[in-house]
Amino acid sequence: MRAPWKAQEQIITGPTGQKTSTRASRRDFLLYLGPSLMVSLAYMDPGNYGTDLAAGAGFKFGLVWAVWLASAMAMLLQYLSGKLGIASGHSLPEMVRKSLVRKEFVVPYWLAAEAAAAATDLAEYLGTVVALNILFGVPLLYAAIFGAFDVLLLMTMMTRRFHIIEQFFMLFTSVLVLGILYQLIVIKPDLGQIAFHSVVPGSLSTDALLLVVGIIGATVMPHALFVHSWLSKNKMDLMGKKIPDPNNRY
Repeated sequence: MRAPWKAQEQIITGPTGQKTSTRASRRDFLLYLGPSLMVSLAYMDPGNYGTDLAAGAGFKFGLVWAVWLASAMAMLLQYLSGKLGIASGHSLPEMVRKSLVRKEFVVPYWLAAEAAAAATDLAEYLGTVVALNILFGVPLLYAAIFGAFDVLLLMTMMTRRFHIIEQFFMLFTSVLVLGILYQLIVIKPDLGQIAFHSVVPGSLSTDALLLVVGIIGATVMPHALFVHSWLSKNKMDLMGKKIPDPNNRY
């Protein structure tokens, strides 16, 4: 299989007669990969852990198929979101604004999007507060204030110190992945059962259906879709890339 940065080269002749190559370099590939790695951290959150732990405790491997299904849905949507920012030079909310045009359509969509993003992001914020309280004994009030300040600080650095934030997120993602791999080595789950229940759904009782909805809701998150398109667009702006680029293979 050919690596993404080794795609077949094509020569395009522009309107002025100038010839340009469409071959993507390794640096370009890593450039587009950065926002994806940052967004991946959104899927390692208390909401996902909570629903998956509840599913495992209540139904063993019976709902593994739901995790795979939700993950596949999320990966497809994130791919489309990132590609939108790269190809169009606009984030998802900006494209919605351009498409709906009229305020009577834009405002309800904006309010619904804000409510959905706030609801799904609440678990992450509460996770920060509870973690500070449990790990370091910080009172909940001060932990809540610190959590809010942390969000504002990250938003500020997104526009000025993008590469630093990107490196921190990549570090956090690596630590979480290593931790999960270590747990798998220690626990030694039954791979046969995992493979079986990945394709064969278990019994769907009322409690199981509620957990399936929770798994999908905790995985397919609107704020992650919004931010991925914006991160891709913003990264191209900071790196001086032409948006949209007619020669862009991504």
